Amino acid sequence: KKKRKRSSSSSSSSESSSESSDGGESEEEQKETKKVVNKRLLEKLSARGETLEEREERRAQRRAARITSKFGYTAEENPFNDPNLHEAFSWKKREDKAKKDELKGEEQKSRSTKQDHIFEEIEKVRRRRDEREQHFEEMERIKGEESRMKELENYDEWARKEEEFHLQQQRQRSAIRLVEGREKPIDVL
Repeated sequence: KKKRKRSSSSSSSSESSSESSDGGESEEEQKETKKVVNKRLLEKLSARGETLEEREERRAQRRAARITSKFGYTAEENPFNDPNLHEAFSWKKREDKAKKDELKGEEQKSRSTKQDHIFEEIEKVRRRRDEREQHFEEMERIKGEESRMKELENYDEWARKEEEFHLQQQRQRSAIRLVEGREKPIDVL
């Protein structure tokens, strides 16, 4: 009996592998192209008079509105120039690794918890950016103060030299007037 099971299972596996090779697509590709439809969901949608596409569109609009209210920019106009900002992003390599590892026993986080975590990360990045900008502005302010101090110092030195120059010129004029006999009372002092 065991031999029969083995032989039958091996033949059935060879049949399934030949079927998948005949179709030209692997099993994973077939799973990805097939969309899972929940019967209860379809019943709810038909009660509302809504199709799956309309539901997806409504949910996408709601996500976009939540992003707009939370961060202050829309999916079309955002600082990242990403037109698909409101769509869910998935890390393909991470998903592939998770499939390979098949982490059993670990509970998956709920969608809202994941979104909250993502929003927290975005807020952290935003705070770091603000801190970096404040630090940059502070450094610019300090550089500006230092340059003003150097300018004042240079101006004081320039004003002192100018004053010395005028005094020297005044002395030379008075010496010339004394030599030529055109002295003024101030020249004698």
